[in-house]
Amino acid sequence: MVIKVMTKKIRDPEVRDFIEESVEDCFELLEMDNKRNKCEYSKNLALCLEEKGRRNCDDWEDQSDTKSNKGNSKNTKRPN
Repeated sequence: MVIKVMTKKIRDPEVRDFIEESVEDCFELLEMDNKRNKCEYSKNLALCLEEKGRRNCDDWEDQSDTKSNKGNSKNTKRPN
């Protein structure tokens, strides 16, 4: 279910495959961890996905350097 939501609007098959594999890998890694604290679990999931992206993208540092305000998204609409 998570994979379908995360890949719903991705048109590039290579990117879609990468996201699918990364999500599956990260959930498998997290299942090995017995901690069920939802905040810790969420943080570890995000960090795992970030690391997968970092390993896959040669220009990761160039991309992240241009974002001076981390956490400020262009999408200001947030679900209530």
